[in-house]
Amino acid sequence: GSFPIVDVSLQSMTSMWNPVIVYGAFKDWDGKMAFEERPLFYEGVNSWTAEKISKCSDELMKIKKALEKRGMKIDGVCHVKDWVKKAYAGQIKDTSTLQSCIATNRSYEGIEHEMEVLKPSIKEGTRYVPDFQVRALTQDIPYGMLFNRAVAELVGVETPNTDEVIMWAQAKTEMKKNAYLVEKNGKTVLQMHALKGTRAPQAYGVTTVEKLMEVYGRTATGGVTCG
Repeated sequence: GSFPIVDVSLQSMTSMWNPVIVYGAFKDWDGKMAFEERPLFYEGVNSWTAEKISKCSDELMKIKKALEKRGMKIDGVCHVKDWVKKAYAGQIKDTSTLQSCIATNRSYEGIEHEMEVLKPSIKEGTRYVPDFQVRALTQDIPYGMLFNRAVAELVGVETPNTDEVIMWAQAKTEMKKNAYLVEKNGKTVLQMHALKGTRAPQAYGVTTVEKLMEVYGRTATGGVTCG
């Protein structure tokens, strides 16, 4: 049957790509360099970041396929390349690549990264450094990206790109005090005790696909068909 809660949770593309955008923008930041202006959030997405978003979406499609093999019907989950064109039809100036779909989306014009403002000096004026305690990391990961990762664990799908982003974000935020993912015996695994308060199904006692289908199939909610 159809499982709308799982469907809608997995299709939350912005909570999947927002953490990747912050990661792409600041993964190489040395902890010292200041910016003269706030970087553009969406319009500043480069080809590397777009490719990482696409790889995370590839992993999401593998999760969808694995769930559908178990009997779930998930209409609203499609690849980010298809989703963005459908969700923002008529708003994108250049639809040739995923990078251009994000960077030339009229709905995203002028949106900047949230930054910490440094005390201005007479020589340099106002300058900025990254603020990692932002919604794109502190909310979009525990309530969005982590859901995908947790379901992947239930169905046995490996998600190295998603893991990479979550692990980086954990190290940069308060999440490091209670990390969701840890390296163990050469593998990246969920720490079950850390999932409380997140949207990960395991936080609610859902530790098998069968239980996922039983619990999450009970409540209907809206969703967008990606057909």
